[in-house]
Amino acid sequence: MLFVIRKLFGNISFVVLLNVLIKPVWLFLENDVQNKIHHKDFGLYAALFSLGYIFASLTDIGLNQYVTKKLASEPSRMREVFSNIFALKLIMLIVYPLLMSVVGWLMGYNGREIYLLVVLCFAQALVQLIFFFRANFQANQHFMVDSTASVMDKFILILIVAIMLSQHITVELFVYARLFSLVITVVVFYIVSLKLFDYIAPKLNQENLKVLIRQSIPFAIITILYSLNERIDTLIIDYLSRASGDLNKENDTGLYTAAYRFLDACMMYLWTVLPIFFAKFAYHLNDKREKQKLLNFGQVVASVPMVFLSVFVLFYGEILFFQQKNSTPEQIATMTTILKILFFSAGLHGMFAIYSTLLTATGYERMVSKMIIGSIILNIIGNLIFVPMYGPIGSAWTTVASTVFLSIAYVYFTHRRLDVLIPYAIIGRLFIVYLLFGIVFYLLTLTALPWYLVTMLAGAFLLIFSYMAGLINLMLSRDSL
Repeated sequence: MLFVIRKLFGNISFVVLLNVLIKPVWLFLENDVQNKIHHKDFGLYAALFSLGYIFASLTDIGLNQYVTKKLASEPSRMREVFSNIFALKLIMLIVYPLLMSVVGWLMGYNGREIYLLVVLCFAQALVQLIFFFRANFQANQHFMVDSTASVMDKFILILIVAIMLSQHITVELFVYARLFSLVITVVVFYIVSLKLFDYIAPKLNQENLKVLIRQSIPFAIITILYSLNERIDTLIIDYLSRASGDLNKENDTGLYTAAYRFLDACMMYLWTVLPIFFAKFAYHLNDKREKQKLLNFGQVVASVPMVFLSVFVLFYGEILFFQQKNSTPEQIATMTTILKILFFSAGLHGMFAIYSTLLTATGYERMVSKMIIGSIILNIIGNLIFVPMYGPIGSAWTTVASTVFLSIAYVYFTHRRLDVLIPYAIIGRLFIVYLLFGIVFYLLTLTALPWYLVTMLAGAFLLIFSYMAGLINLMLSRDSL
């Protein structure tokens, strides 16, 4: 089995294995946390976290993606780039939380809420510092180290939260646990960086830094826009529920967050795999043949797991809320509906996010930024119209609409601007396989078999259909990443 995984994914296999082991455990622990502290308080945490997440790009200014792309093609600039950006990251650890306290006050949050926001923003700045270390690992092709860095904070957090859940947990304790796990992770991977790259002192060189920032601005815009597009729903739902003064809506943010958590967790697969493709696309920037092979390979690798999960949620989504014992049947029904809608978006991302990765890696950052701006505008307008009418369910449909827009835009501009061909034949085979998979899954649900046997059998049919369509052979014939 391990041989098959390694043959399929090469160096990606270690990344996938770590995420398969760690992140699902964290997912269900976080569900339990929400069940213990209830939807209202967890909704507050989710809104504050989303606010900090959106503006966390200010601590990065697009430098992490720039570092990956620059050092993958020019490794000789390692010391110059690392020292400047590392110094800037340390400064932003202080500046960013203070800046966000002002933003929180302007948005009408009170003293306790602003305090939590500051702590969460300091944690977000640490996340960006970890991403910076990971960018250096990726650029130097240390993918196993990078994959370990991607999950270590979650591993530590799992241990802490598991203890808290057996004793006592509050929103404040949950936030402190997140902060502590990130501090430990930063220390560990700074030491790892010293081992891999030798000691590089943080030192600001104003002239060099200006050049780095100017060249990284397109990546900064994309990062900010992606963050805004991903988290704007939660903020709008929270704002509208607080502004309405309707007590029946005070749980809306928490209900949406409970469903969105599963989408976010599944998207971690893409956010783990796609950066590797980003580094590889950048590395083979002038090799048309290699880029085409990577795109064909990525089309299959990115989409198959995401579509499998999306179809599972469509038929058995309610099972995922088994931990929400303190929720009413109406709340469970609302969360399930939101979840099933959101996973249409997951399937689309699985099929088409690889094109965004290709565009940004090959110099079309501004074009991708324009696409995301269009998606954000669509998202905001849709939320403002449909959330007051349909609550968080309206927000879920808006997310799907914005994902459809982005998917079409990615493929269209890849076709128009890049020197690679859209693998329409592969896409066509994938859609046929997924249609057959969905039909078989549905037919199996009509039997008396339990959900887990239905899922396993349907998964086996998915592999068979993929093999018959030549998709497995495509992956096996691809050199290891």
